[in-house]
Amino acid sequence: MSIRKHKNKHIVIRHKFIFVIVGLLLISACFLYLNKEETSSPPKPLTNVNVQDFGAEGNGKTDDTSGIQKALNLAKNNEDIVTVHIPKGIYKLSETLVVYSNTHLILEDGAIILRDHLSSMLVNGEANHNYYGYNGEGNITIDGGTFDGNIQEYPTGFNGIGIARGSNITIKNVTIKDIAQGHAIDINASKNVLIENCKFIGYSDPTADHSRNYTEAIQIAEHTKMGFPRFGAYDGTPSKNITIQDNYFGNSDTTGASPWPVGVGNHLTVQDKYNSNIKIINNTFDGMPLAGVRPYKWQDTTISNNTFLSCYIGVLLSNPNGEGESSRTADGVQTSQPQSGSNYTIHKNIFNKTQKDGIYGRGWNSNNTLSTMNTIKITENIFNNQDLEQKGSAINLSWIEDVVIEKNEISNVYRSIYLTFGSNISILQNKMSSIASDAILVDEPNNPSPNNRFTKNILVDNNTIRNFAGVGIWAKNIDTLTIHNNELEPAINNPNSILYDSSSNLNIANNKVN
Repeated sequence: MSIRKHKNKHIVIRHKFIFVIVGLLLISACFLYLNKEETSSPPKPLTNVNVQDFGAEGNGKTDDTSGIQKALNLAKNNEDIVTVHIPKGIYKLSETLVVYSNTHLILEDGAIILRDHLSSMLVNGEANHNYYGYNGEGNITIDGGTFDGNIQEYPTGFNGIGIARGSNITIKNVTIKDIAQGHAIDINASKNVLIENCKFIGYSDPTADHSRNYTEAIQIAEHTKMGFPRFGAYDGTPSKNITIQDNYFGNSDTTGASPWPVGVGNHLTVQDKYNSNIKIINNTFDGMPLAGVRPYKWQDTTISNNTFLSCYIGVLLSNPNGEGESSRTADGVQTSQPQSGSNYTIHKNIFNKTQKDGIYGRGWNSNNTLSTMNTIKITENIFNNQDLEQKGSAINLSWIEDVVIEKNEISNVYRSIYLTFGSNISILQNKMSSIASDAILVDEPNNPSPNNRFTKNILVDNNTIRNFAGVGIWAKNIDTLTIHNNELEPAINNPNSILYDSSSNLNIANNKVN
């Protein structure tokens, strides 16, 4: 019995030893596996630097260009995120800064970038390089601070921030002030760009004849050498997926400054190229001398919940007529052909004290080519207190197709709606009052003949029009016209509340004139 017990004891010990060895091997294997997993997919380190650690002082006297640029250079050819902090202070620049991919540039409250040279303050690419598509310097955030153009010491033309060939770019909580001749932000051939909660204040035109009366605070453009020459390629690549929201556009307190002529838009395009998917939301445009927003042959554009205060025109829908640089291809070939934008939604904006028109736009019929603006929705906007001496309209459109004007409130204007050369148009459920002239005028001028009319399929239904001095609803030279269920109350006893001259295929019914 004792011998058997002894043997059994050795067997138990041997089994326990084997179990321990197997356990240790399993633990080691798990450790090696986990270590391998960690080694194969390491998290990207987040680099945080302060420009003052690179020599920038922020005292408003020394040249801080080198110190800031050294910090920005950490992101050059670096896939890691580099966060560059600029503390409170005044940082003088003697050259343009270059920001690279994967940079988060954070300016603390009170941090001011002061231009002390003749060019732009910051760009996202090196001069004379070629970038293609949207593969330039991207994944960039600029957050906070003030970029001061210092136009009293350096009054010649420049841009504030230049963006081209990049994607995933955000500029937020920034003030850009006092820019001469150029743009606060110039966006070219870029996508997925957000400009949010910024202020754009103070512009000056140093040209002898003051001919830069069309410049935009934010320009959204195709990339051309004429438009953005600092770096290429210059192949007309358009911008897309751009959001401009919660910003203010107006004047600074600098002597001689004014608001930019245009808040957001552009003035040069390329044949067969279209900037697209542009959203302009919840901004304030204060006193723009030309227009708050000026799309130039854009596609898929939303303009909503903005306030336009004392602008000459609120929204100016522009298109090239086939007679200038904007009718050239990317290769420079002049086509002499007009082109127009499409798919505009203008919704829930406020137009107050507009000098000329609240919304103005026109396509073109030129050089034997018809190019209409099409698919336009103008809904639930408020227009009031227009400058009556300018004899403008709340809505003024020409050479258009597939348009809906619905549920707008229009008061104290010279004319409510003026449309020429339009087809497939619905004017529905609008409320208009205190109209100094005609409330609704739809016309094809100088074409009394019923043959070959462009203006057709016009529906005017369920509108309320009160206190108008001219004609309530006036339709001229139209093929297929329906005027239904409208209620009109003229300012005086007017036998011409509804007129339809030289029109055919009429359906006029259930209208009420008080």
